[in-house]
Amino acid sequence: GNLGPENIIDGLKYRRDQFPGWWATVNPWNNGSPTLFADALGWGLTLHLLCSDAIYVPVTVVATEALLPRSWVARRSVSIAVRVFVALVRLMVAAQVQDFIKMTNLTSAACVTMNNIIL
Repeated sequence: GNLGPENIIDGLKYRRDQFPGWWATVNPWNNGSPTLFADALGWGLTLHLLCSDAIYVPVTVVATEALLPRSWVARRSVSIAVRVFVALVRLMVAAQVQDFIKMTNLTSAACVTMNNIIL
């Protein structure tokens, strides 16, 4: 319609005229500066991901602890080590995966898989 730009990237970035052929680059989202709307959308998405991590991470930790012998899990150091290990693995995967859809699928699949293992 006439109420917004034809391309969604035009609504989220400005100053892209400094990059001729921005649409043909490998990562067109990296060209230009974010608009105020894009910053607000980014913060909203970050908040949403943090809230979903508040569900996924504890489920993964509990499922991982269920795989270990009870005598190990009873020690506080093992419990902390499992939490740190899960956090580091998630950080490593998040740093390596560039596609948001793939990351979302990996996160959901890991939660469902760990939940099924514990059941």
